Amino acid sequence: MNCPHWGDTDVRESERDCPRCGQECGYPNVRKAGELAEVAALAVRYRAARQGAVDRAAEAEFDCYEKVVASSQIVMSRHEKAVLQLLESDNALWVSFYQQTGAGMRRPEDTEIEGDRGVADSRLFPGYREMICFAVLSVNGFGPPYYGRTSLTFDEALLSHRASVFEENSVNLLRRSNFRLAPGFRTQWNFRGKLAATKAAPRILPGLADKDFEALLMTPDVNAPDPDFVEVHVFGFLHHTAISRIQFWPLRDKKDQPFRTRIREICEDRKIEVKE
Repeated sequence: MNCPHWGDTDVRESERDCPRCGQECGYPNVRKAGELAEVAALAVRYRAARQGAVDRAAEAEFDCYEKVVASSQIVMSRHEKAVLQLLESDNALWVSFYQQTGAGMRRPEDTEIEGDRGVADSRLFPGYREMICFAVLSVNGFGPPYYGRTSLTFDEALLSHRASVFEENSVNLLRRSNFRLAPGFRTQWNFRGKLAATKAAPRILPGLADKDFEALLMTPDVNAPDPDFVEVHVFGFLHHTAISRIQFWPLRDKKDQPFRTRIREICEDRKIEVKE
């Protein structure tokens, strides 16, 4: 793209700032999601998905689900100890997996999916994968417990401008496409309802009620080892001041109870809502 401030200067896909004037040109992931090819391809998929709902007399349910997800929130699942570390210090930041491993803060897992994650992220975020933090869309404040039994809801006003939305776990979708992704599976924040409804359309049937929407958006099985969800990609780090609510899944290991107690104490002091 050309710099919106100096039209004759090329700003590369991975760059947030213009190399000439240094002014911000938008977050790379958000710009990518808003490209004409992405928007047009999703529009084609959306029209077909909605027409399918009309054909099976589920038009009202389709529209209702889209509306509900259009009000969904950014939620991240983490283990209690990691959440406590983020909350305890004003200096603490949650950064991407690549920044953590690059700084020697954590070890990459010795698994096949870890290797595929690197390939997928390089495809999706060429030149800036180290700037992306992952979360999910949620309509009830809970994230997948597979990644941690503490769910953090972030203030939309503080993250939505740097967030893009992806149809599902990006590694899974990239694997199925042999790591060559067609356009139409990601979008900007304000169109998350359309993307989610397009994805869920085959499962949207006549008589579906609001109470069924949570299971459409995220795998309802709390023990699922590979949960399905709509993924959110947030550019940059996360700070505890961006957290609006914390929710706990039922306690599985008693050794985590002291962490939860301390989290509640800190949240009370920081005026962060805690919901069981």
